[in-house]
Amino acid sequence: TAGAGTISLRTSSISKEYLAKQVETVSTIGAGDNFNAGLIYGLLKYDVRYRHLDTLDEITWDKIIQCGTEFAAEVCRSVNNYVSPEFASKHKL
Repeated sequence: TAGAGTISLRTSSISKEYLAKQVETVSTIGAGDNFNAGLIYGLLKYDVRYRHLDTLDEITWDKIIQCGTEFAAEVCRSVNNYVSPEFASKHKL
């Protein structure tokens, strides 16, 4: 990620830029960590394993990146550096 700018995805077959989700920002502390947590959540949610990463289709990557942006945006909405309990309860696997 590039802060509030773009998110870059690079695989052997995909080179794509995503716009960061625009939210009313209170604090950016923890945004990067929560973006990474969202990526891991997305990988688990869509049952992606290490062996799948290089052959994953663009639509699945879009969904995974969306998870990352949702987690990062959520943490930016408050002074806490973690997602809210309400957000977490909606994203249980």
